[in-house]
Amino acid sequence: MTQSDAHKELLKLLYTDELTHLYNRRYLKEQIPKYLAQAQQRDLTVAFFMFDMDNFKGINDTYGHQTGDSALVHFAKILVNTFKKGGIPIRYAGDEFMVISLGIDKNKAKQLGEVVEEKLRNTPFNAGNEQLKLQCSIGVSLFPGDGENVDTLFEKADEALYIAKHQGKGRVCIYPDSGKLLTPEKLDSVLASPYIVGRDEILKFIENHFSHHGDNRIFPIILGKDGTGKTRLIKYAQKIVEKNLAFCLHCKGYPFWQVEPYGIAFSALSSFFEKNTAISDKVFKELEDEFKRVLKPRIYAWDNKEFPEDIGVDMEPDNVELFKALMRVLMILRESGKGAILLDDADQIDKASLQLFDAMFADEESAEILFLATINVKDSAEEDEKILSLLSSMRKVSDNGELKKFNLKPLKREHIRQFIAKVFDGAQLKEELEDRLLHNSGGNPLFVVETLSFLLQNNKIQTEGDKWNLANIETKDIPTNMDDLLTERLMNMDEESINVLKLASILGEQINPHQLSELSGLKFQQVMDILGNAKRALLIEETPNPEEYIFAHRLDRSVFYSLLSEEEKEKYHALAAEIEKKHSGGALERVVGRLAYHYQSAGQLDKASRLFSSFKKQMENVLISEGTRKILQKRIITSSMAKESPLEDADLANAVETARAFKVAMQNLRLYPRENENVKKSIEKFKEYLDGFLGQKTEALSISFTSETMVFNGQPPPPNKTDPKLTQEMYSQLSSYGLQGLLFIRGVTFDEIVDFLELFTMKPEEVATRWDKIVEEKNFEHILPDRKIFVAVGEHNISLQERELVAQTIGESESGDASSTQDEKSAQMLGEQQVEKIKKLVDEFKQDKQELIQALKSGKVDNSTMQRLIDLLEKSTGVPGTKVLQPQETAPKEQQKPSSSEERYKDVLPDVELVRESEVDISLAFKDLTSPDTITRAKAAAWLIKQDADKVVPVALEVICSDTSIKVSKLAAAVVVKMGTQAVDMLLKKIHPGMSEQSLKNFIDVADLFLENPNLLPKLKEIILVGSPGAVRKCFALLRRIPSKAVNPIVIDLFERASGKMKLEVLTLITERNIKEAIPNLVEIIRPVKFWEQEQKIPLQVQVCRALGILKSPESEDALIDAAQIHKPWTMLKTKPDQVRATAVWALKQLPESNRLNTLLEKLKTDKSSAVRKAVGT
Repeated sequence: MTQSDAHKELLKLLYTDELTHLYNRRYLKEQIPKYLAQAQQRDLTVAFFMFDMDNFKGINDTYGHQTGDSALVHFAKILVNTFKKGGIPIRYAGDEFMVISLGIDKNKAKQLGEVVEEKLRNTPFNAGNEQLKLQCSIGVSLFPGDGENVDTLFEKADEALYIAKHQGKGRVCIYPDSGKLLTPEKLDSVLASPYIVGRDEILKFIENHFSHHGDNRIFPIILGKDGTGKTRLIKYAQKIVEKNLAFCLHCKGYPFWQVEPYGIAFSALSSFFEKNTAISDKVFKELEDEFKRVLKPRIYAWDNKEFPEDIGVDMEPDNVELFKALMRVLMILRESGKGAILLDDADQIDKASLQLFDAMFADEESAEILFLATINVKDSAEEDEKILSLLSSMRKVSDNGELKKFNLKPLKREHIRQFIAKVFDGAQLKEELEDRLLHNSGGNPLFVVETLSFLLQNNKIQTEGDKWNLANIETKDIPTNMDDLLTERLMNMDEESINVLKLASILGEQINPHQLSELSGLKFQQVMDILGNAKRALLIEETPNPEEYIFAHRLDRSVFYSLLSEEEKEKYHALAAEIEKKHSGGALERVVGRLAYHYQSAGQLDKASRLFSSFKKQMENVLISEGTRKILQKRIITSSMAKESPLEDADLANAVETARAFKVAMQNLRLYPRENENVKKSIEKFKEYLDGFLGQKTEALSISFTSETMVFNGQPPPPNKTDPKLTQEMYSQLSSYGLQGLLFIRGVTFDEIVDFLELFTMKPEEVATRWDKIVEEKNFEHILPDRKIFVAVGEHNISLQERELVAQTIGESESGDASSTQDEKSAQMLGEQQVEKIKKLVDEFKQDKQELIQALKSGKVDNSTMQRLIDLLEKSTGVPGTKVLQPQETAPKEQQKPSSSEERYKDVLPDVELVRESEVDISLAFKDLTSPDTITRAKAAAWLIKQDADKVVPVALEVICSDTSIKVSKLAAAVVVKMGTQAVDMLLKKIHPGMSEQSLKNFIDVADLFLENPNLLPKLKEIILVGSPGAVRKCFALLRRIPSKAVNPIVIDLFERASGKMKLEVLTLITERNIKEAIPNLVEIIRPVKFWEQEQKIPLQVQVCRALGILKSPESEDALIDAAQIHKPWTMLKTKPDQVRATAVWALKQLPESNRLNTLLEKLKTDKSSAVRKAVGT
């Protein structure tokens, strides 16, 4: 099979419905937009037919699903036969079909629809021994009059279909040219995109911000509670961006993105490319093959792109490759003009994607990108926490951006009135109904929309002709709370749909119909039918990926998940884990987070623990350091504007000479100052070579080295022009500085070359790990280092081939042994061996060669020049202590004895002041604190106390945090205490959680000496919250030793702020110190929640119940009783898991007796749970 044949086969699999062999909904989403674009160019109409088989569920229920499938095939054949001369039949979902027909008007469309109806009636379907007459309802919309995109045309055809069914089925309904259809039963038509009211300030800002004069330095954030309209505002912003700017990436955050690095970036790009095929084609065409290999398997909009087989795809790229590939796509996108990135629920977006988007913030290199983010918050405390968390992943925004916050407030009465008038074409509620709706909703837009959905479903809102009638609504019809709304919604669903959506909640926020089909045991199309109905009821939404859905709101998922028993949850999570593994195609690293979630929920904690550990490493590995990101970004941005063109053989030969000129210029600058004439000439010669390439032949010249070859713009030199010696030397030299090559861009200047070459006069270890900072500090625009980057788990440093590379430089012997055989501590003379090495160095120079030899022979080389040569040799070879010979001296055969001190210093003026200053050096006094003599230590301490705190405290801190003995550290701390409160304050301000773990531990060892200072306890709290594990353990140990009650408020505050194991550690402190003031905080942890709300972690609830039992306070009785008992369904409260209930019972038995308590314990003796009965004592 040829590559072209394989591609066609792939497209057939992607776009064909397995049962009917018609096109599928994916074809509608991805290919019909191109069809519309062609129709627009030719000024043709396109009819959208929507077919729905009437009473199809009855066929399935009566005759079985196999007969139902045969009926669908029968109907598909009739569609193909009717539209064979002009139409594209599509099976959208279940018993829903579409036909896209070119060049017909609405009259012709109505006639064709009636032909389908007639053929169905005249072509009975054989169901076993019976013949069934099938019929269908048909809705039609027309491009471009009814809409100019697939989504709008689909919605209007669907609305017309609903009218056809409402009017008696078996008929055709055409969407009207004027006015609109009123479909109260079709919630997704009436309320899917509700109007925005009460947000005038934000709407005005969005319109101004997403225009050609919008300020890209502003980072706006919309904050609000559930249901306040954040996502609606993002969608409004998306419309403005798509109207005014070149591109828009809409990123919707969900918890599942946290376990898929770069997941939101891939999803947003796929969604954009799917809607904008011309831009998608342009980006894919311009993208380099190395990046296509990485991205094609991850951007589903590119599934159908042809790709050379010899290149293949990269299923497991490392973090740097992913970042570079995605950055390159954004750079190509940005070439099309100003664009926007919208981050909806930004706190739920993975850190890797945030880091990527942050790289594009306020960048002046090319077209600007504007941002807008939303965050779901409950209160101001959570607001600050989530904003700080977001900014920790977006450092450029934090450092350079101007945050602009919009807090969404509850709607007012006039806003609700305005909203209802817009939805129902001017119709209004009675005043008392407005008052009730405002009171019950608290001004929450989601509650208002859900209430209207409730009234529509219950026929309280009706239509009379082309007008809405709200007169039948009574005050009692307005739901009192969200609980009533959600309960009513469930009652309107059939049992099979409820069961499928319960299982969908097991999968998480992301619903894959194929996985749901396996989990439920239903056929794929049955699942699709149920999901389609759930979408119309506004319970779920489609994602940009045609094969995925999501719950419309987090509350919806919580409702269905709460309907499952604990046993069902464990069973189906275990099954979901196996299905997830099966669908991963062997690439478990891409689903490790979801697998861990399923294993944990299934009670398989050992598997979950291993996977969470693996996932943590995966996340650490994918996040790259700020510095690494900057250098990668700079290289991608610069190289994207400068293409590396192929070179001819003659050019490649010159390129070798360019590399040689670079080496000579680098060595000259290591010998002489930059002002030296020889340095200037060698750099000018190198630049002359460079300009020969960058002038006309290529915009960029890359030079890379391995130990065996050099490569220019990806091409090796001709065989007769290779230079193995030069290759090896340059490879060794660059490798020692952490480089594998260099990239020169058109526009490079002489000064830029000099600045870059001067870096090679420094020691390799001073440069190799700092290329990112150096590039930024020196502002290199046209020279970029091609750095060898290996990001290890848990750290971001450079490791070259997992070993330290030593520079093989000019001082080494042929054997590679550059060490001296003499004692390393003794001074060495410039003897015969050194002269030979210098001769070897000299031979490598061209223009400098004769001049240097003559200078050496004449003995007129000054000391400074000779010393630079010696320093170079020492740096390169590790030769220590070389002595500079005076020009008139010759090297003696035996080492000379040093002259006396008097002779050595006879011509030097004394610096008495310097000696005096050194004698009062604070560090010397602290050194005396280590003296074995008690009197010396005491004198040193007394002397230090009298000195200036500004000088003493920094040195004291160094001593305290060092690895010195605890005795000396305590003495240093005591000196600071004796100096007074100001000194202690100064020292505590210098302590911060970012210090090394050992430094913090050493400080905590002496921290009890500072107990009287009020700043110590807040400092310990800060270390506990964000410090390293070892330091945190030390802090807890110290808090346990402090008897003062001043510790208690700190402990309570820690309990509120901490999470995970740390929270449990603080809980232990609460019980050890008997802190009864913490009881209100503890009972909040075990408070029963509504079934759509999220529970606190079960192990934490168990430990809190135990703690309340130990504290034995009657104040906790009510909370423990609520945790122990089984709640009735109408209370909408979740019953606690058995282990929580059992521990709550144990805690209740520790409290003083009461009638209510005794009644409950008696009732629990017959509880279904053996753990609860055992806790009661039966």
